[in-house]
Amino acid sequence: MFSASLTGDIFELPAGDVQFATGYEHREESIKTLDDGLARQNRLHLFRGQEPQDADLSVDEAYLEFVIPVLSDLAVVEQLDLEAALRYSDYDTIGSTLASKLGINWAVSEDLRIRFSQATSVRAPNLSELFSPGVTTGAFLVDPCDVSQITLGTATREANCAALGIPDGWVDPNAAPAKEVVTGGNTNLSEEQSDSITLGFVLTPSAVEGLTFSVDYWDIEITDAIGSFAVNDIIQKCVDSPTIDNEFCPLITRDNQLSLARIDVAKINVGRLDARGVDFEAYYKPKLDSGELSVSMTGSYLLDHEQLIDSNDPTSLFVTKNNPDNPELRTNLNISYSLDNWSYGLNTRYIGSTLLDPNVLTDESIDTNDVPSRIYNDVVVGYTFDNELSLTATITNLADIDPPRRDGVFLGARGSYDNVGRFISLRASYHF
Repeated sequence: MFSASLTGDIFELPAGDVQFATGYEHREESIKTLDDGLARQNRLHLFRGQEPQDADLSVDEAYLEFVIPVLSDLAVVEQLDLEAALRYSDYDTIGSTLASKLGINWAVSEDLRIRFSQATSVRAPNLSELFSPGVTTGAFLVDPCDVSQITLGTATREANCAALGIPDGWVDPNAAPAKEVVTGGNTNLSEEQSDSITLGFVLTPSAVEGLTFSVDYWDIEITDAIGSFAVNDIIQKCVDSPTIDNEFCPLITRDNQLSLARIDVAKINVGRLDARGVDFEAYYKPKLDSGELSVSMTGSYLLDHEQLIDSNDPTSLFVTKNNPDNPELRTNLNISYSLDNWSYGLNTRYIGSTLLDPNVLTDESIDTNDVPSRIYNDVVVGYTFDNELSLTATITNLADIDPPRRDGVFLGARGSYDNVGRFISLRASYHF
């Protein structure tokens, strides 16, 4: 990576100096992987390797940013600044992109600050999303076109199964064997583009020394979002969409008996991804006669999270709010106290209850769809010797809480669930 930047003041306005920043950056990235030969032949237990990967990309970027003071020292305007930014990027994989931002930072008083921003951002697909050769695994799947499943989907399922060549009353002759599932990259991906709005405030009340509280509302719409879907979602959305002319059916291969043979879980550019929520944070550090105490709490409440696969098909809406990857409520409480050479800390993580699949159409689809909440507690104790040696002991997941398991699915690898259990570590550090 090579970069150069220039910052400073351009000229002075009655409310303050106009500040700017500009710069140029060149980046080159490469990735090279070679899995074990036996793993690539699927001859290692519980591990399947991917084919060799050797890919690279380069990008040139230039940016320009301004902070313009508009008003200051008025009755309800201690300081009002306007912020503007532009960034141009040129990738050798996807071409050029342009990002922009416009923001307002309004200090009403010493106690209250209001902030607003509107931005257009881009994210280019990374090397793995573009060029990953894929990993082949197996999964036991239920064919939605089987006679036992044909009436459990949308009104178009039967017609779509027929369009795939599956006769009426068909019984899957190969229901028992595991199906081949290939997870890999997609060289046809384009960049994501997001339009976002944030509005919030920061409160530092002078009446309560050491307290800071902030709330921010955010609304993000991503077009051509890069995403992938679970195997079951792919095979169900193929036949539950208005027609078989959709993003999912090309990812499915059937054998000469019409049974599912292979599913490609590739990254695709979905039509749109919408997300809205509220983030909140509180920090308190009171003055004590002895020792230092600090309490902080951060959290996020998700109002909306969904993907529209085809922007021209409103029935292709896929709800991702309140699934294990996107719980409606998450919080993190941290309490720390230090006295002389000792320090103590307690971190409490909360993940709210969710649904295994918010998109189920019937009660019969999933036996137990509700996923219970989880609370994890982490404890830290440290001691610093006079010779600059520090020892820190940490117990993560003190109560040894297991991740949820629902409908035969272990959720340890999803969301923020702890899939290790109680974990104890000891750290020593010395400052020279």
